[in-house]
Amino acid sequence: MPRRIASVACVALFVACTETPTAPSASDAEAGAGAWRPWVLASASELRPPAPAPAGSAEAASELDAVMRAQAAGGVSAATIARWSGSPSAVWDSTALRLLDFYFPLLPEVRLATPARAARVMALLHVAVYDALLATWDAKYTYRRTSPAGTDPRVRALIDVQSVPSYPSEHAAAAEAAAAVLADLFPAEDTLLFHAMAREAGEARIAAGAAYPGDVRA
Repeated sequence: MPRRIASVACVALFVACTETPTAPSASDAEAGAGAWRPWVLASASELRPPAPAPAGSAEAASELDAVMRAQAAGGVSAATIARWSGSPSAVWDSTALRLLDFYFPLLPEVRLATPARAARVMALLHVAVYDALLATWDAKYTYRRTSPAGTDPRVRALIDVQSVPSYPSEHAAAAEAAAAVLADLFPAEDTLLFHAMAREAGEARIAAGAAYPGDVRA
């Protein structure tokens, strides 16, 4: 955990966002989170995607095959799957704090990570992820698509998928939102890396048996 800037950024963020409800996560299985008030979106349903492929359709069967191929290929390591198995925002919080800690001591006269700027980074990141998660929760409990591991016994559940609907993938949605924010706020960094991380998050969820490719794309 970064040291100096972590404490400053977190305290500033918590003071600024004391009324923010906790963002939903897979462990909460909060079916009503889609009704919570977003920060930027007019409502969580504003970005609701079209329905996923119907169960029993050729498209759904093709997606299931893709999940089984991903597991058979073993291209995603157990460590990567574990990395993306926790809170959808965890990896992105750590990434942002690491960057702020790196920039804090540089160029004191025009410091890139002052307490105020650090708080802004964390606030923008959390707002984007929060709204993305509310949008996914709205769609999840509208369509209630069962995860691959919960649909077919041939798919191994490499993480605890619980009974949370898989469509769309909350980890993929949070990853895309976070990658876009960090790429904009840290343009001097390798911004392609942020988007590569987002792709990795989706691939990890597919390989874990928690999501179909369509869940990630949505």
